[in-house]
Amino acid sequence: MDCRGRLTVEDRRAGISLFAFAGRSVWPDEVLQWLRKIGRDDVFKLILALHTLLGQKAIHGLRANPSFRVPDGILGKIHAEEGRVGFTDEVAKSEFEDIAKRDIVAL
Repeated sequence: MDCRGRLTVEDRRAGISLFAFAGRSVWPDEVLQWLRKIGRDDVFKLILALHTLLGQKAIHGLRANPSFRVPDGILGKIHAEEGRVGFTDEVAKSEFEDIAKRDIVAL
């Protein structure tokens, strides 16, 4: 739910898939500290982007390498609205995909 009490992902099926994916993900302590630092909105966008990129491959979750980080410049180009993710440009999307391929392992 957002700060106004509305569902962040209004499509219940999509929301269940997204949050189940996030709940099955493994984050090393170093990454958890970074996630706390970037804040709730960016964490939501990040998980939604990873789910969009990896969740369609019928994986059960993910494990991040301790070095996993997404630069602020790329995070700022990820947009989430009504449970969907988009990138402001193809370069940002490609860079995000490269980071995910390097630092995320599907379970």
